[in-house]
Amino acid sequence: MENAAVLPMQAITELAKEHWQNKNLDALKSLLEENPDQVIIAYYIGLIHHDRGDTKKAIKFWQQALRIDEDHFPSLKALAIVWKEEEPAAAAECLEQIEELGKAELADFLLLGDLYFKAELFDAAHHAYICATEVDPDSGEPYLRLAILHVKWGQHSLEQANSRNKKKFDLEDLLATK
Repeated sequence: MENAAVLPMQAITELAKEHWQNKNLDALKSLLEENPDQVIIAYYIGLIHHDRGDTKKAIKFWQQALRIDEDHFPSLKALAIVWKEEEPAAAAECLEQIEELGKAELADFLLLGDLYFKAELFDAAHHAYICATEVDPDSGEPYLRLAILHVKWGQHSLEQANSRNKKKFDLEDLLATK
């Protein structure tokens, strides 16, 4: 009896994947109407819209997938990628959720760090890049980003200090040896 409940979902998932591979949007939409609680169908419809260049419709279906399952990792990742330029805060939220789920990969931490870096949230960027080093200690990418971050963070800290002090310092003055 237990397999009887699992089989329809497996069959629906396989059918949805087949329709997605064939780029059969109409068949997927019909399948979603018949099975509105199947997150994978909404996700695949979003992928087809994205492949066709209709990002707004893709986002709509990925958000629908998240209404079905708020922790649907592929939809979170897709939204983070499409939102990274236009909606960086929303992209960061998706990546943070992926991290909370324990599914973040090197690229996720790097993107999250980059989003924080652009927003000048240096502590958060530092944390994300450190997490990236833990995921893949052999990759040079997080170490390079950490080096750039520390230079920028230092400049930012100097700007803040200079805005409060009468005497102005620059990075070269502080690094100069006597």
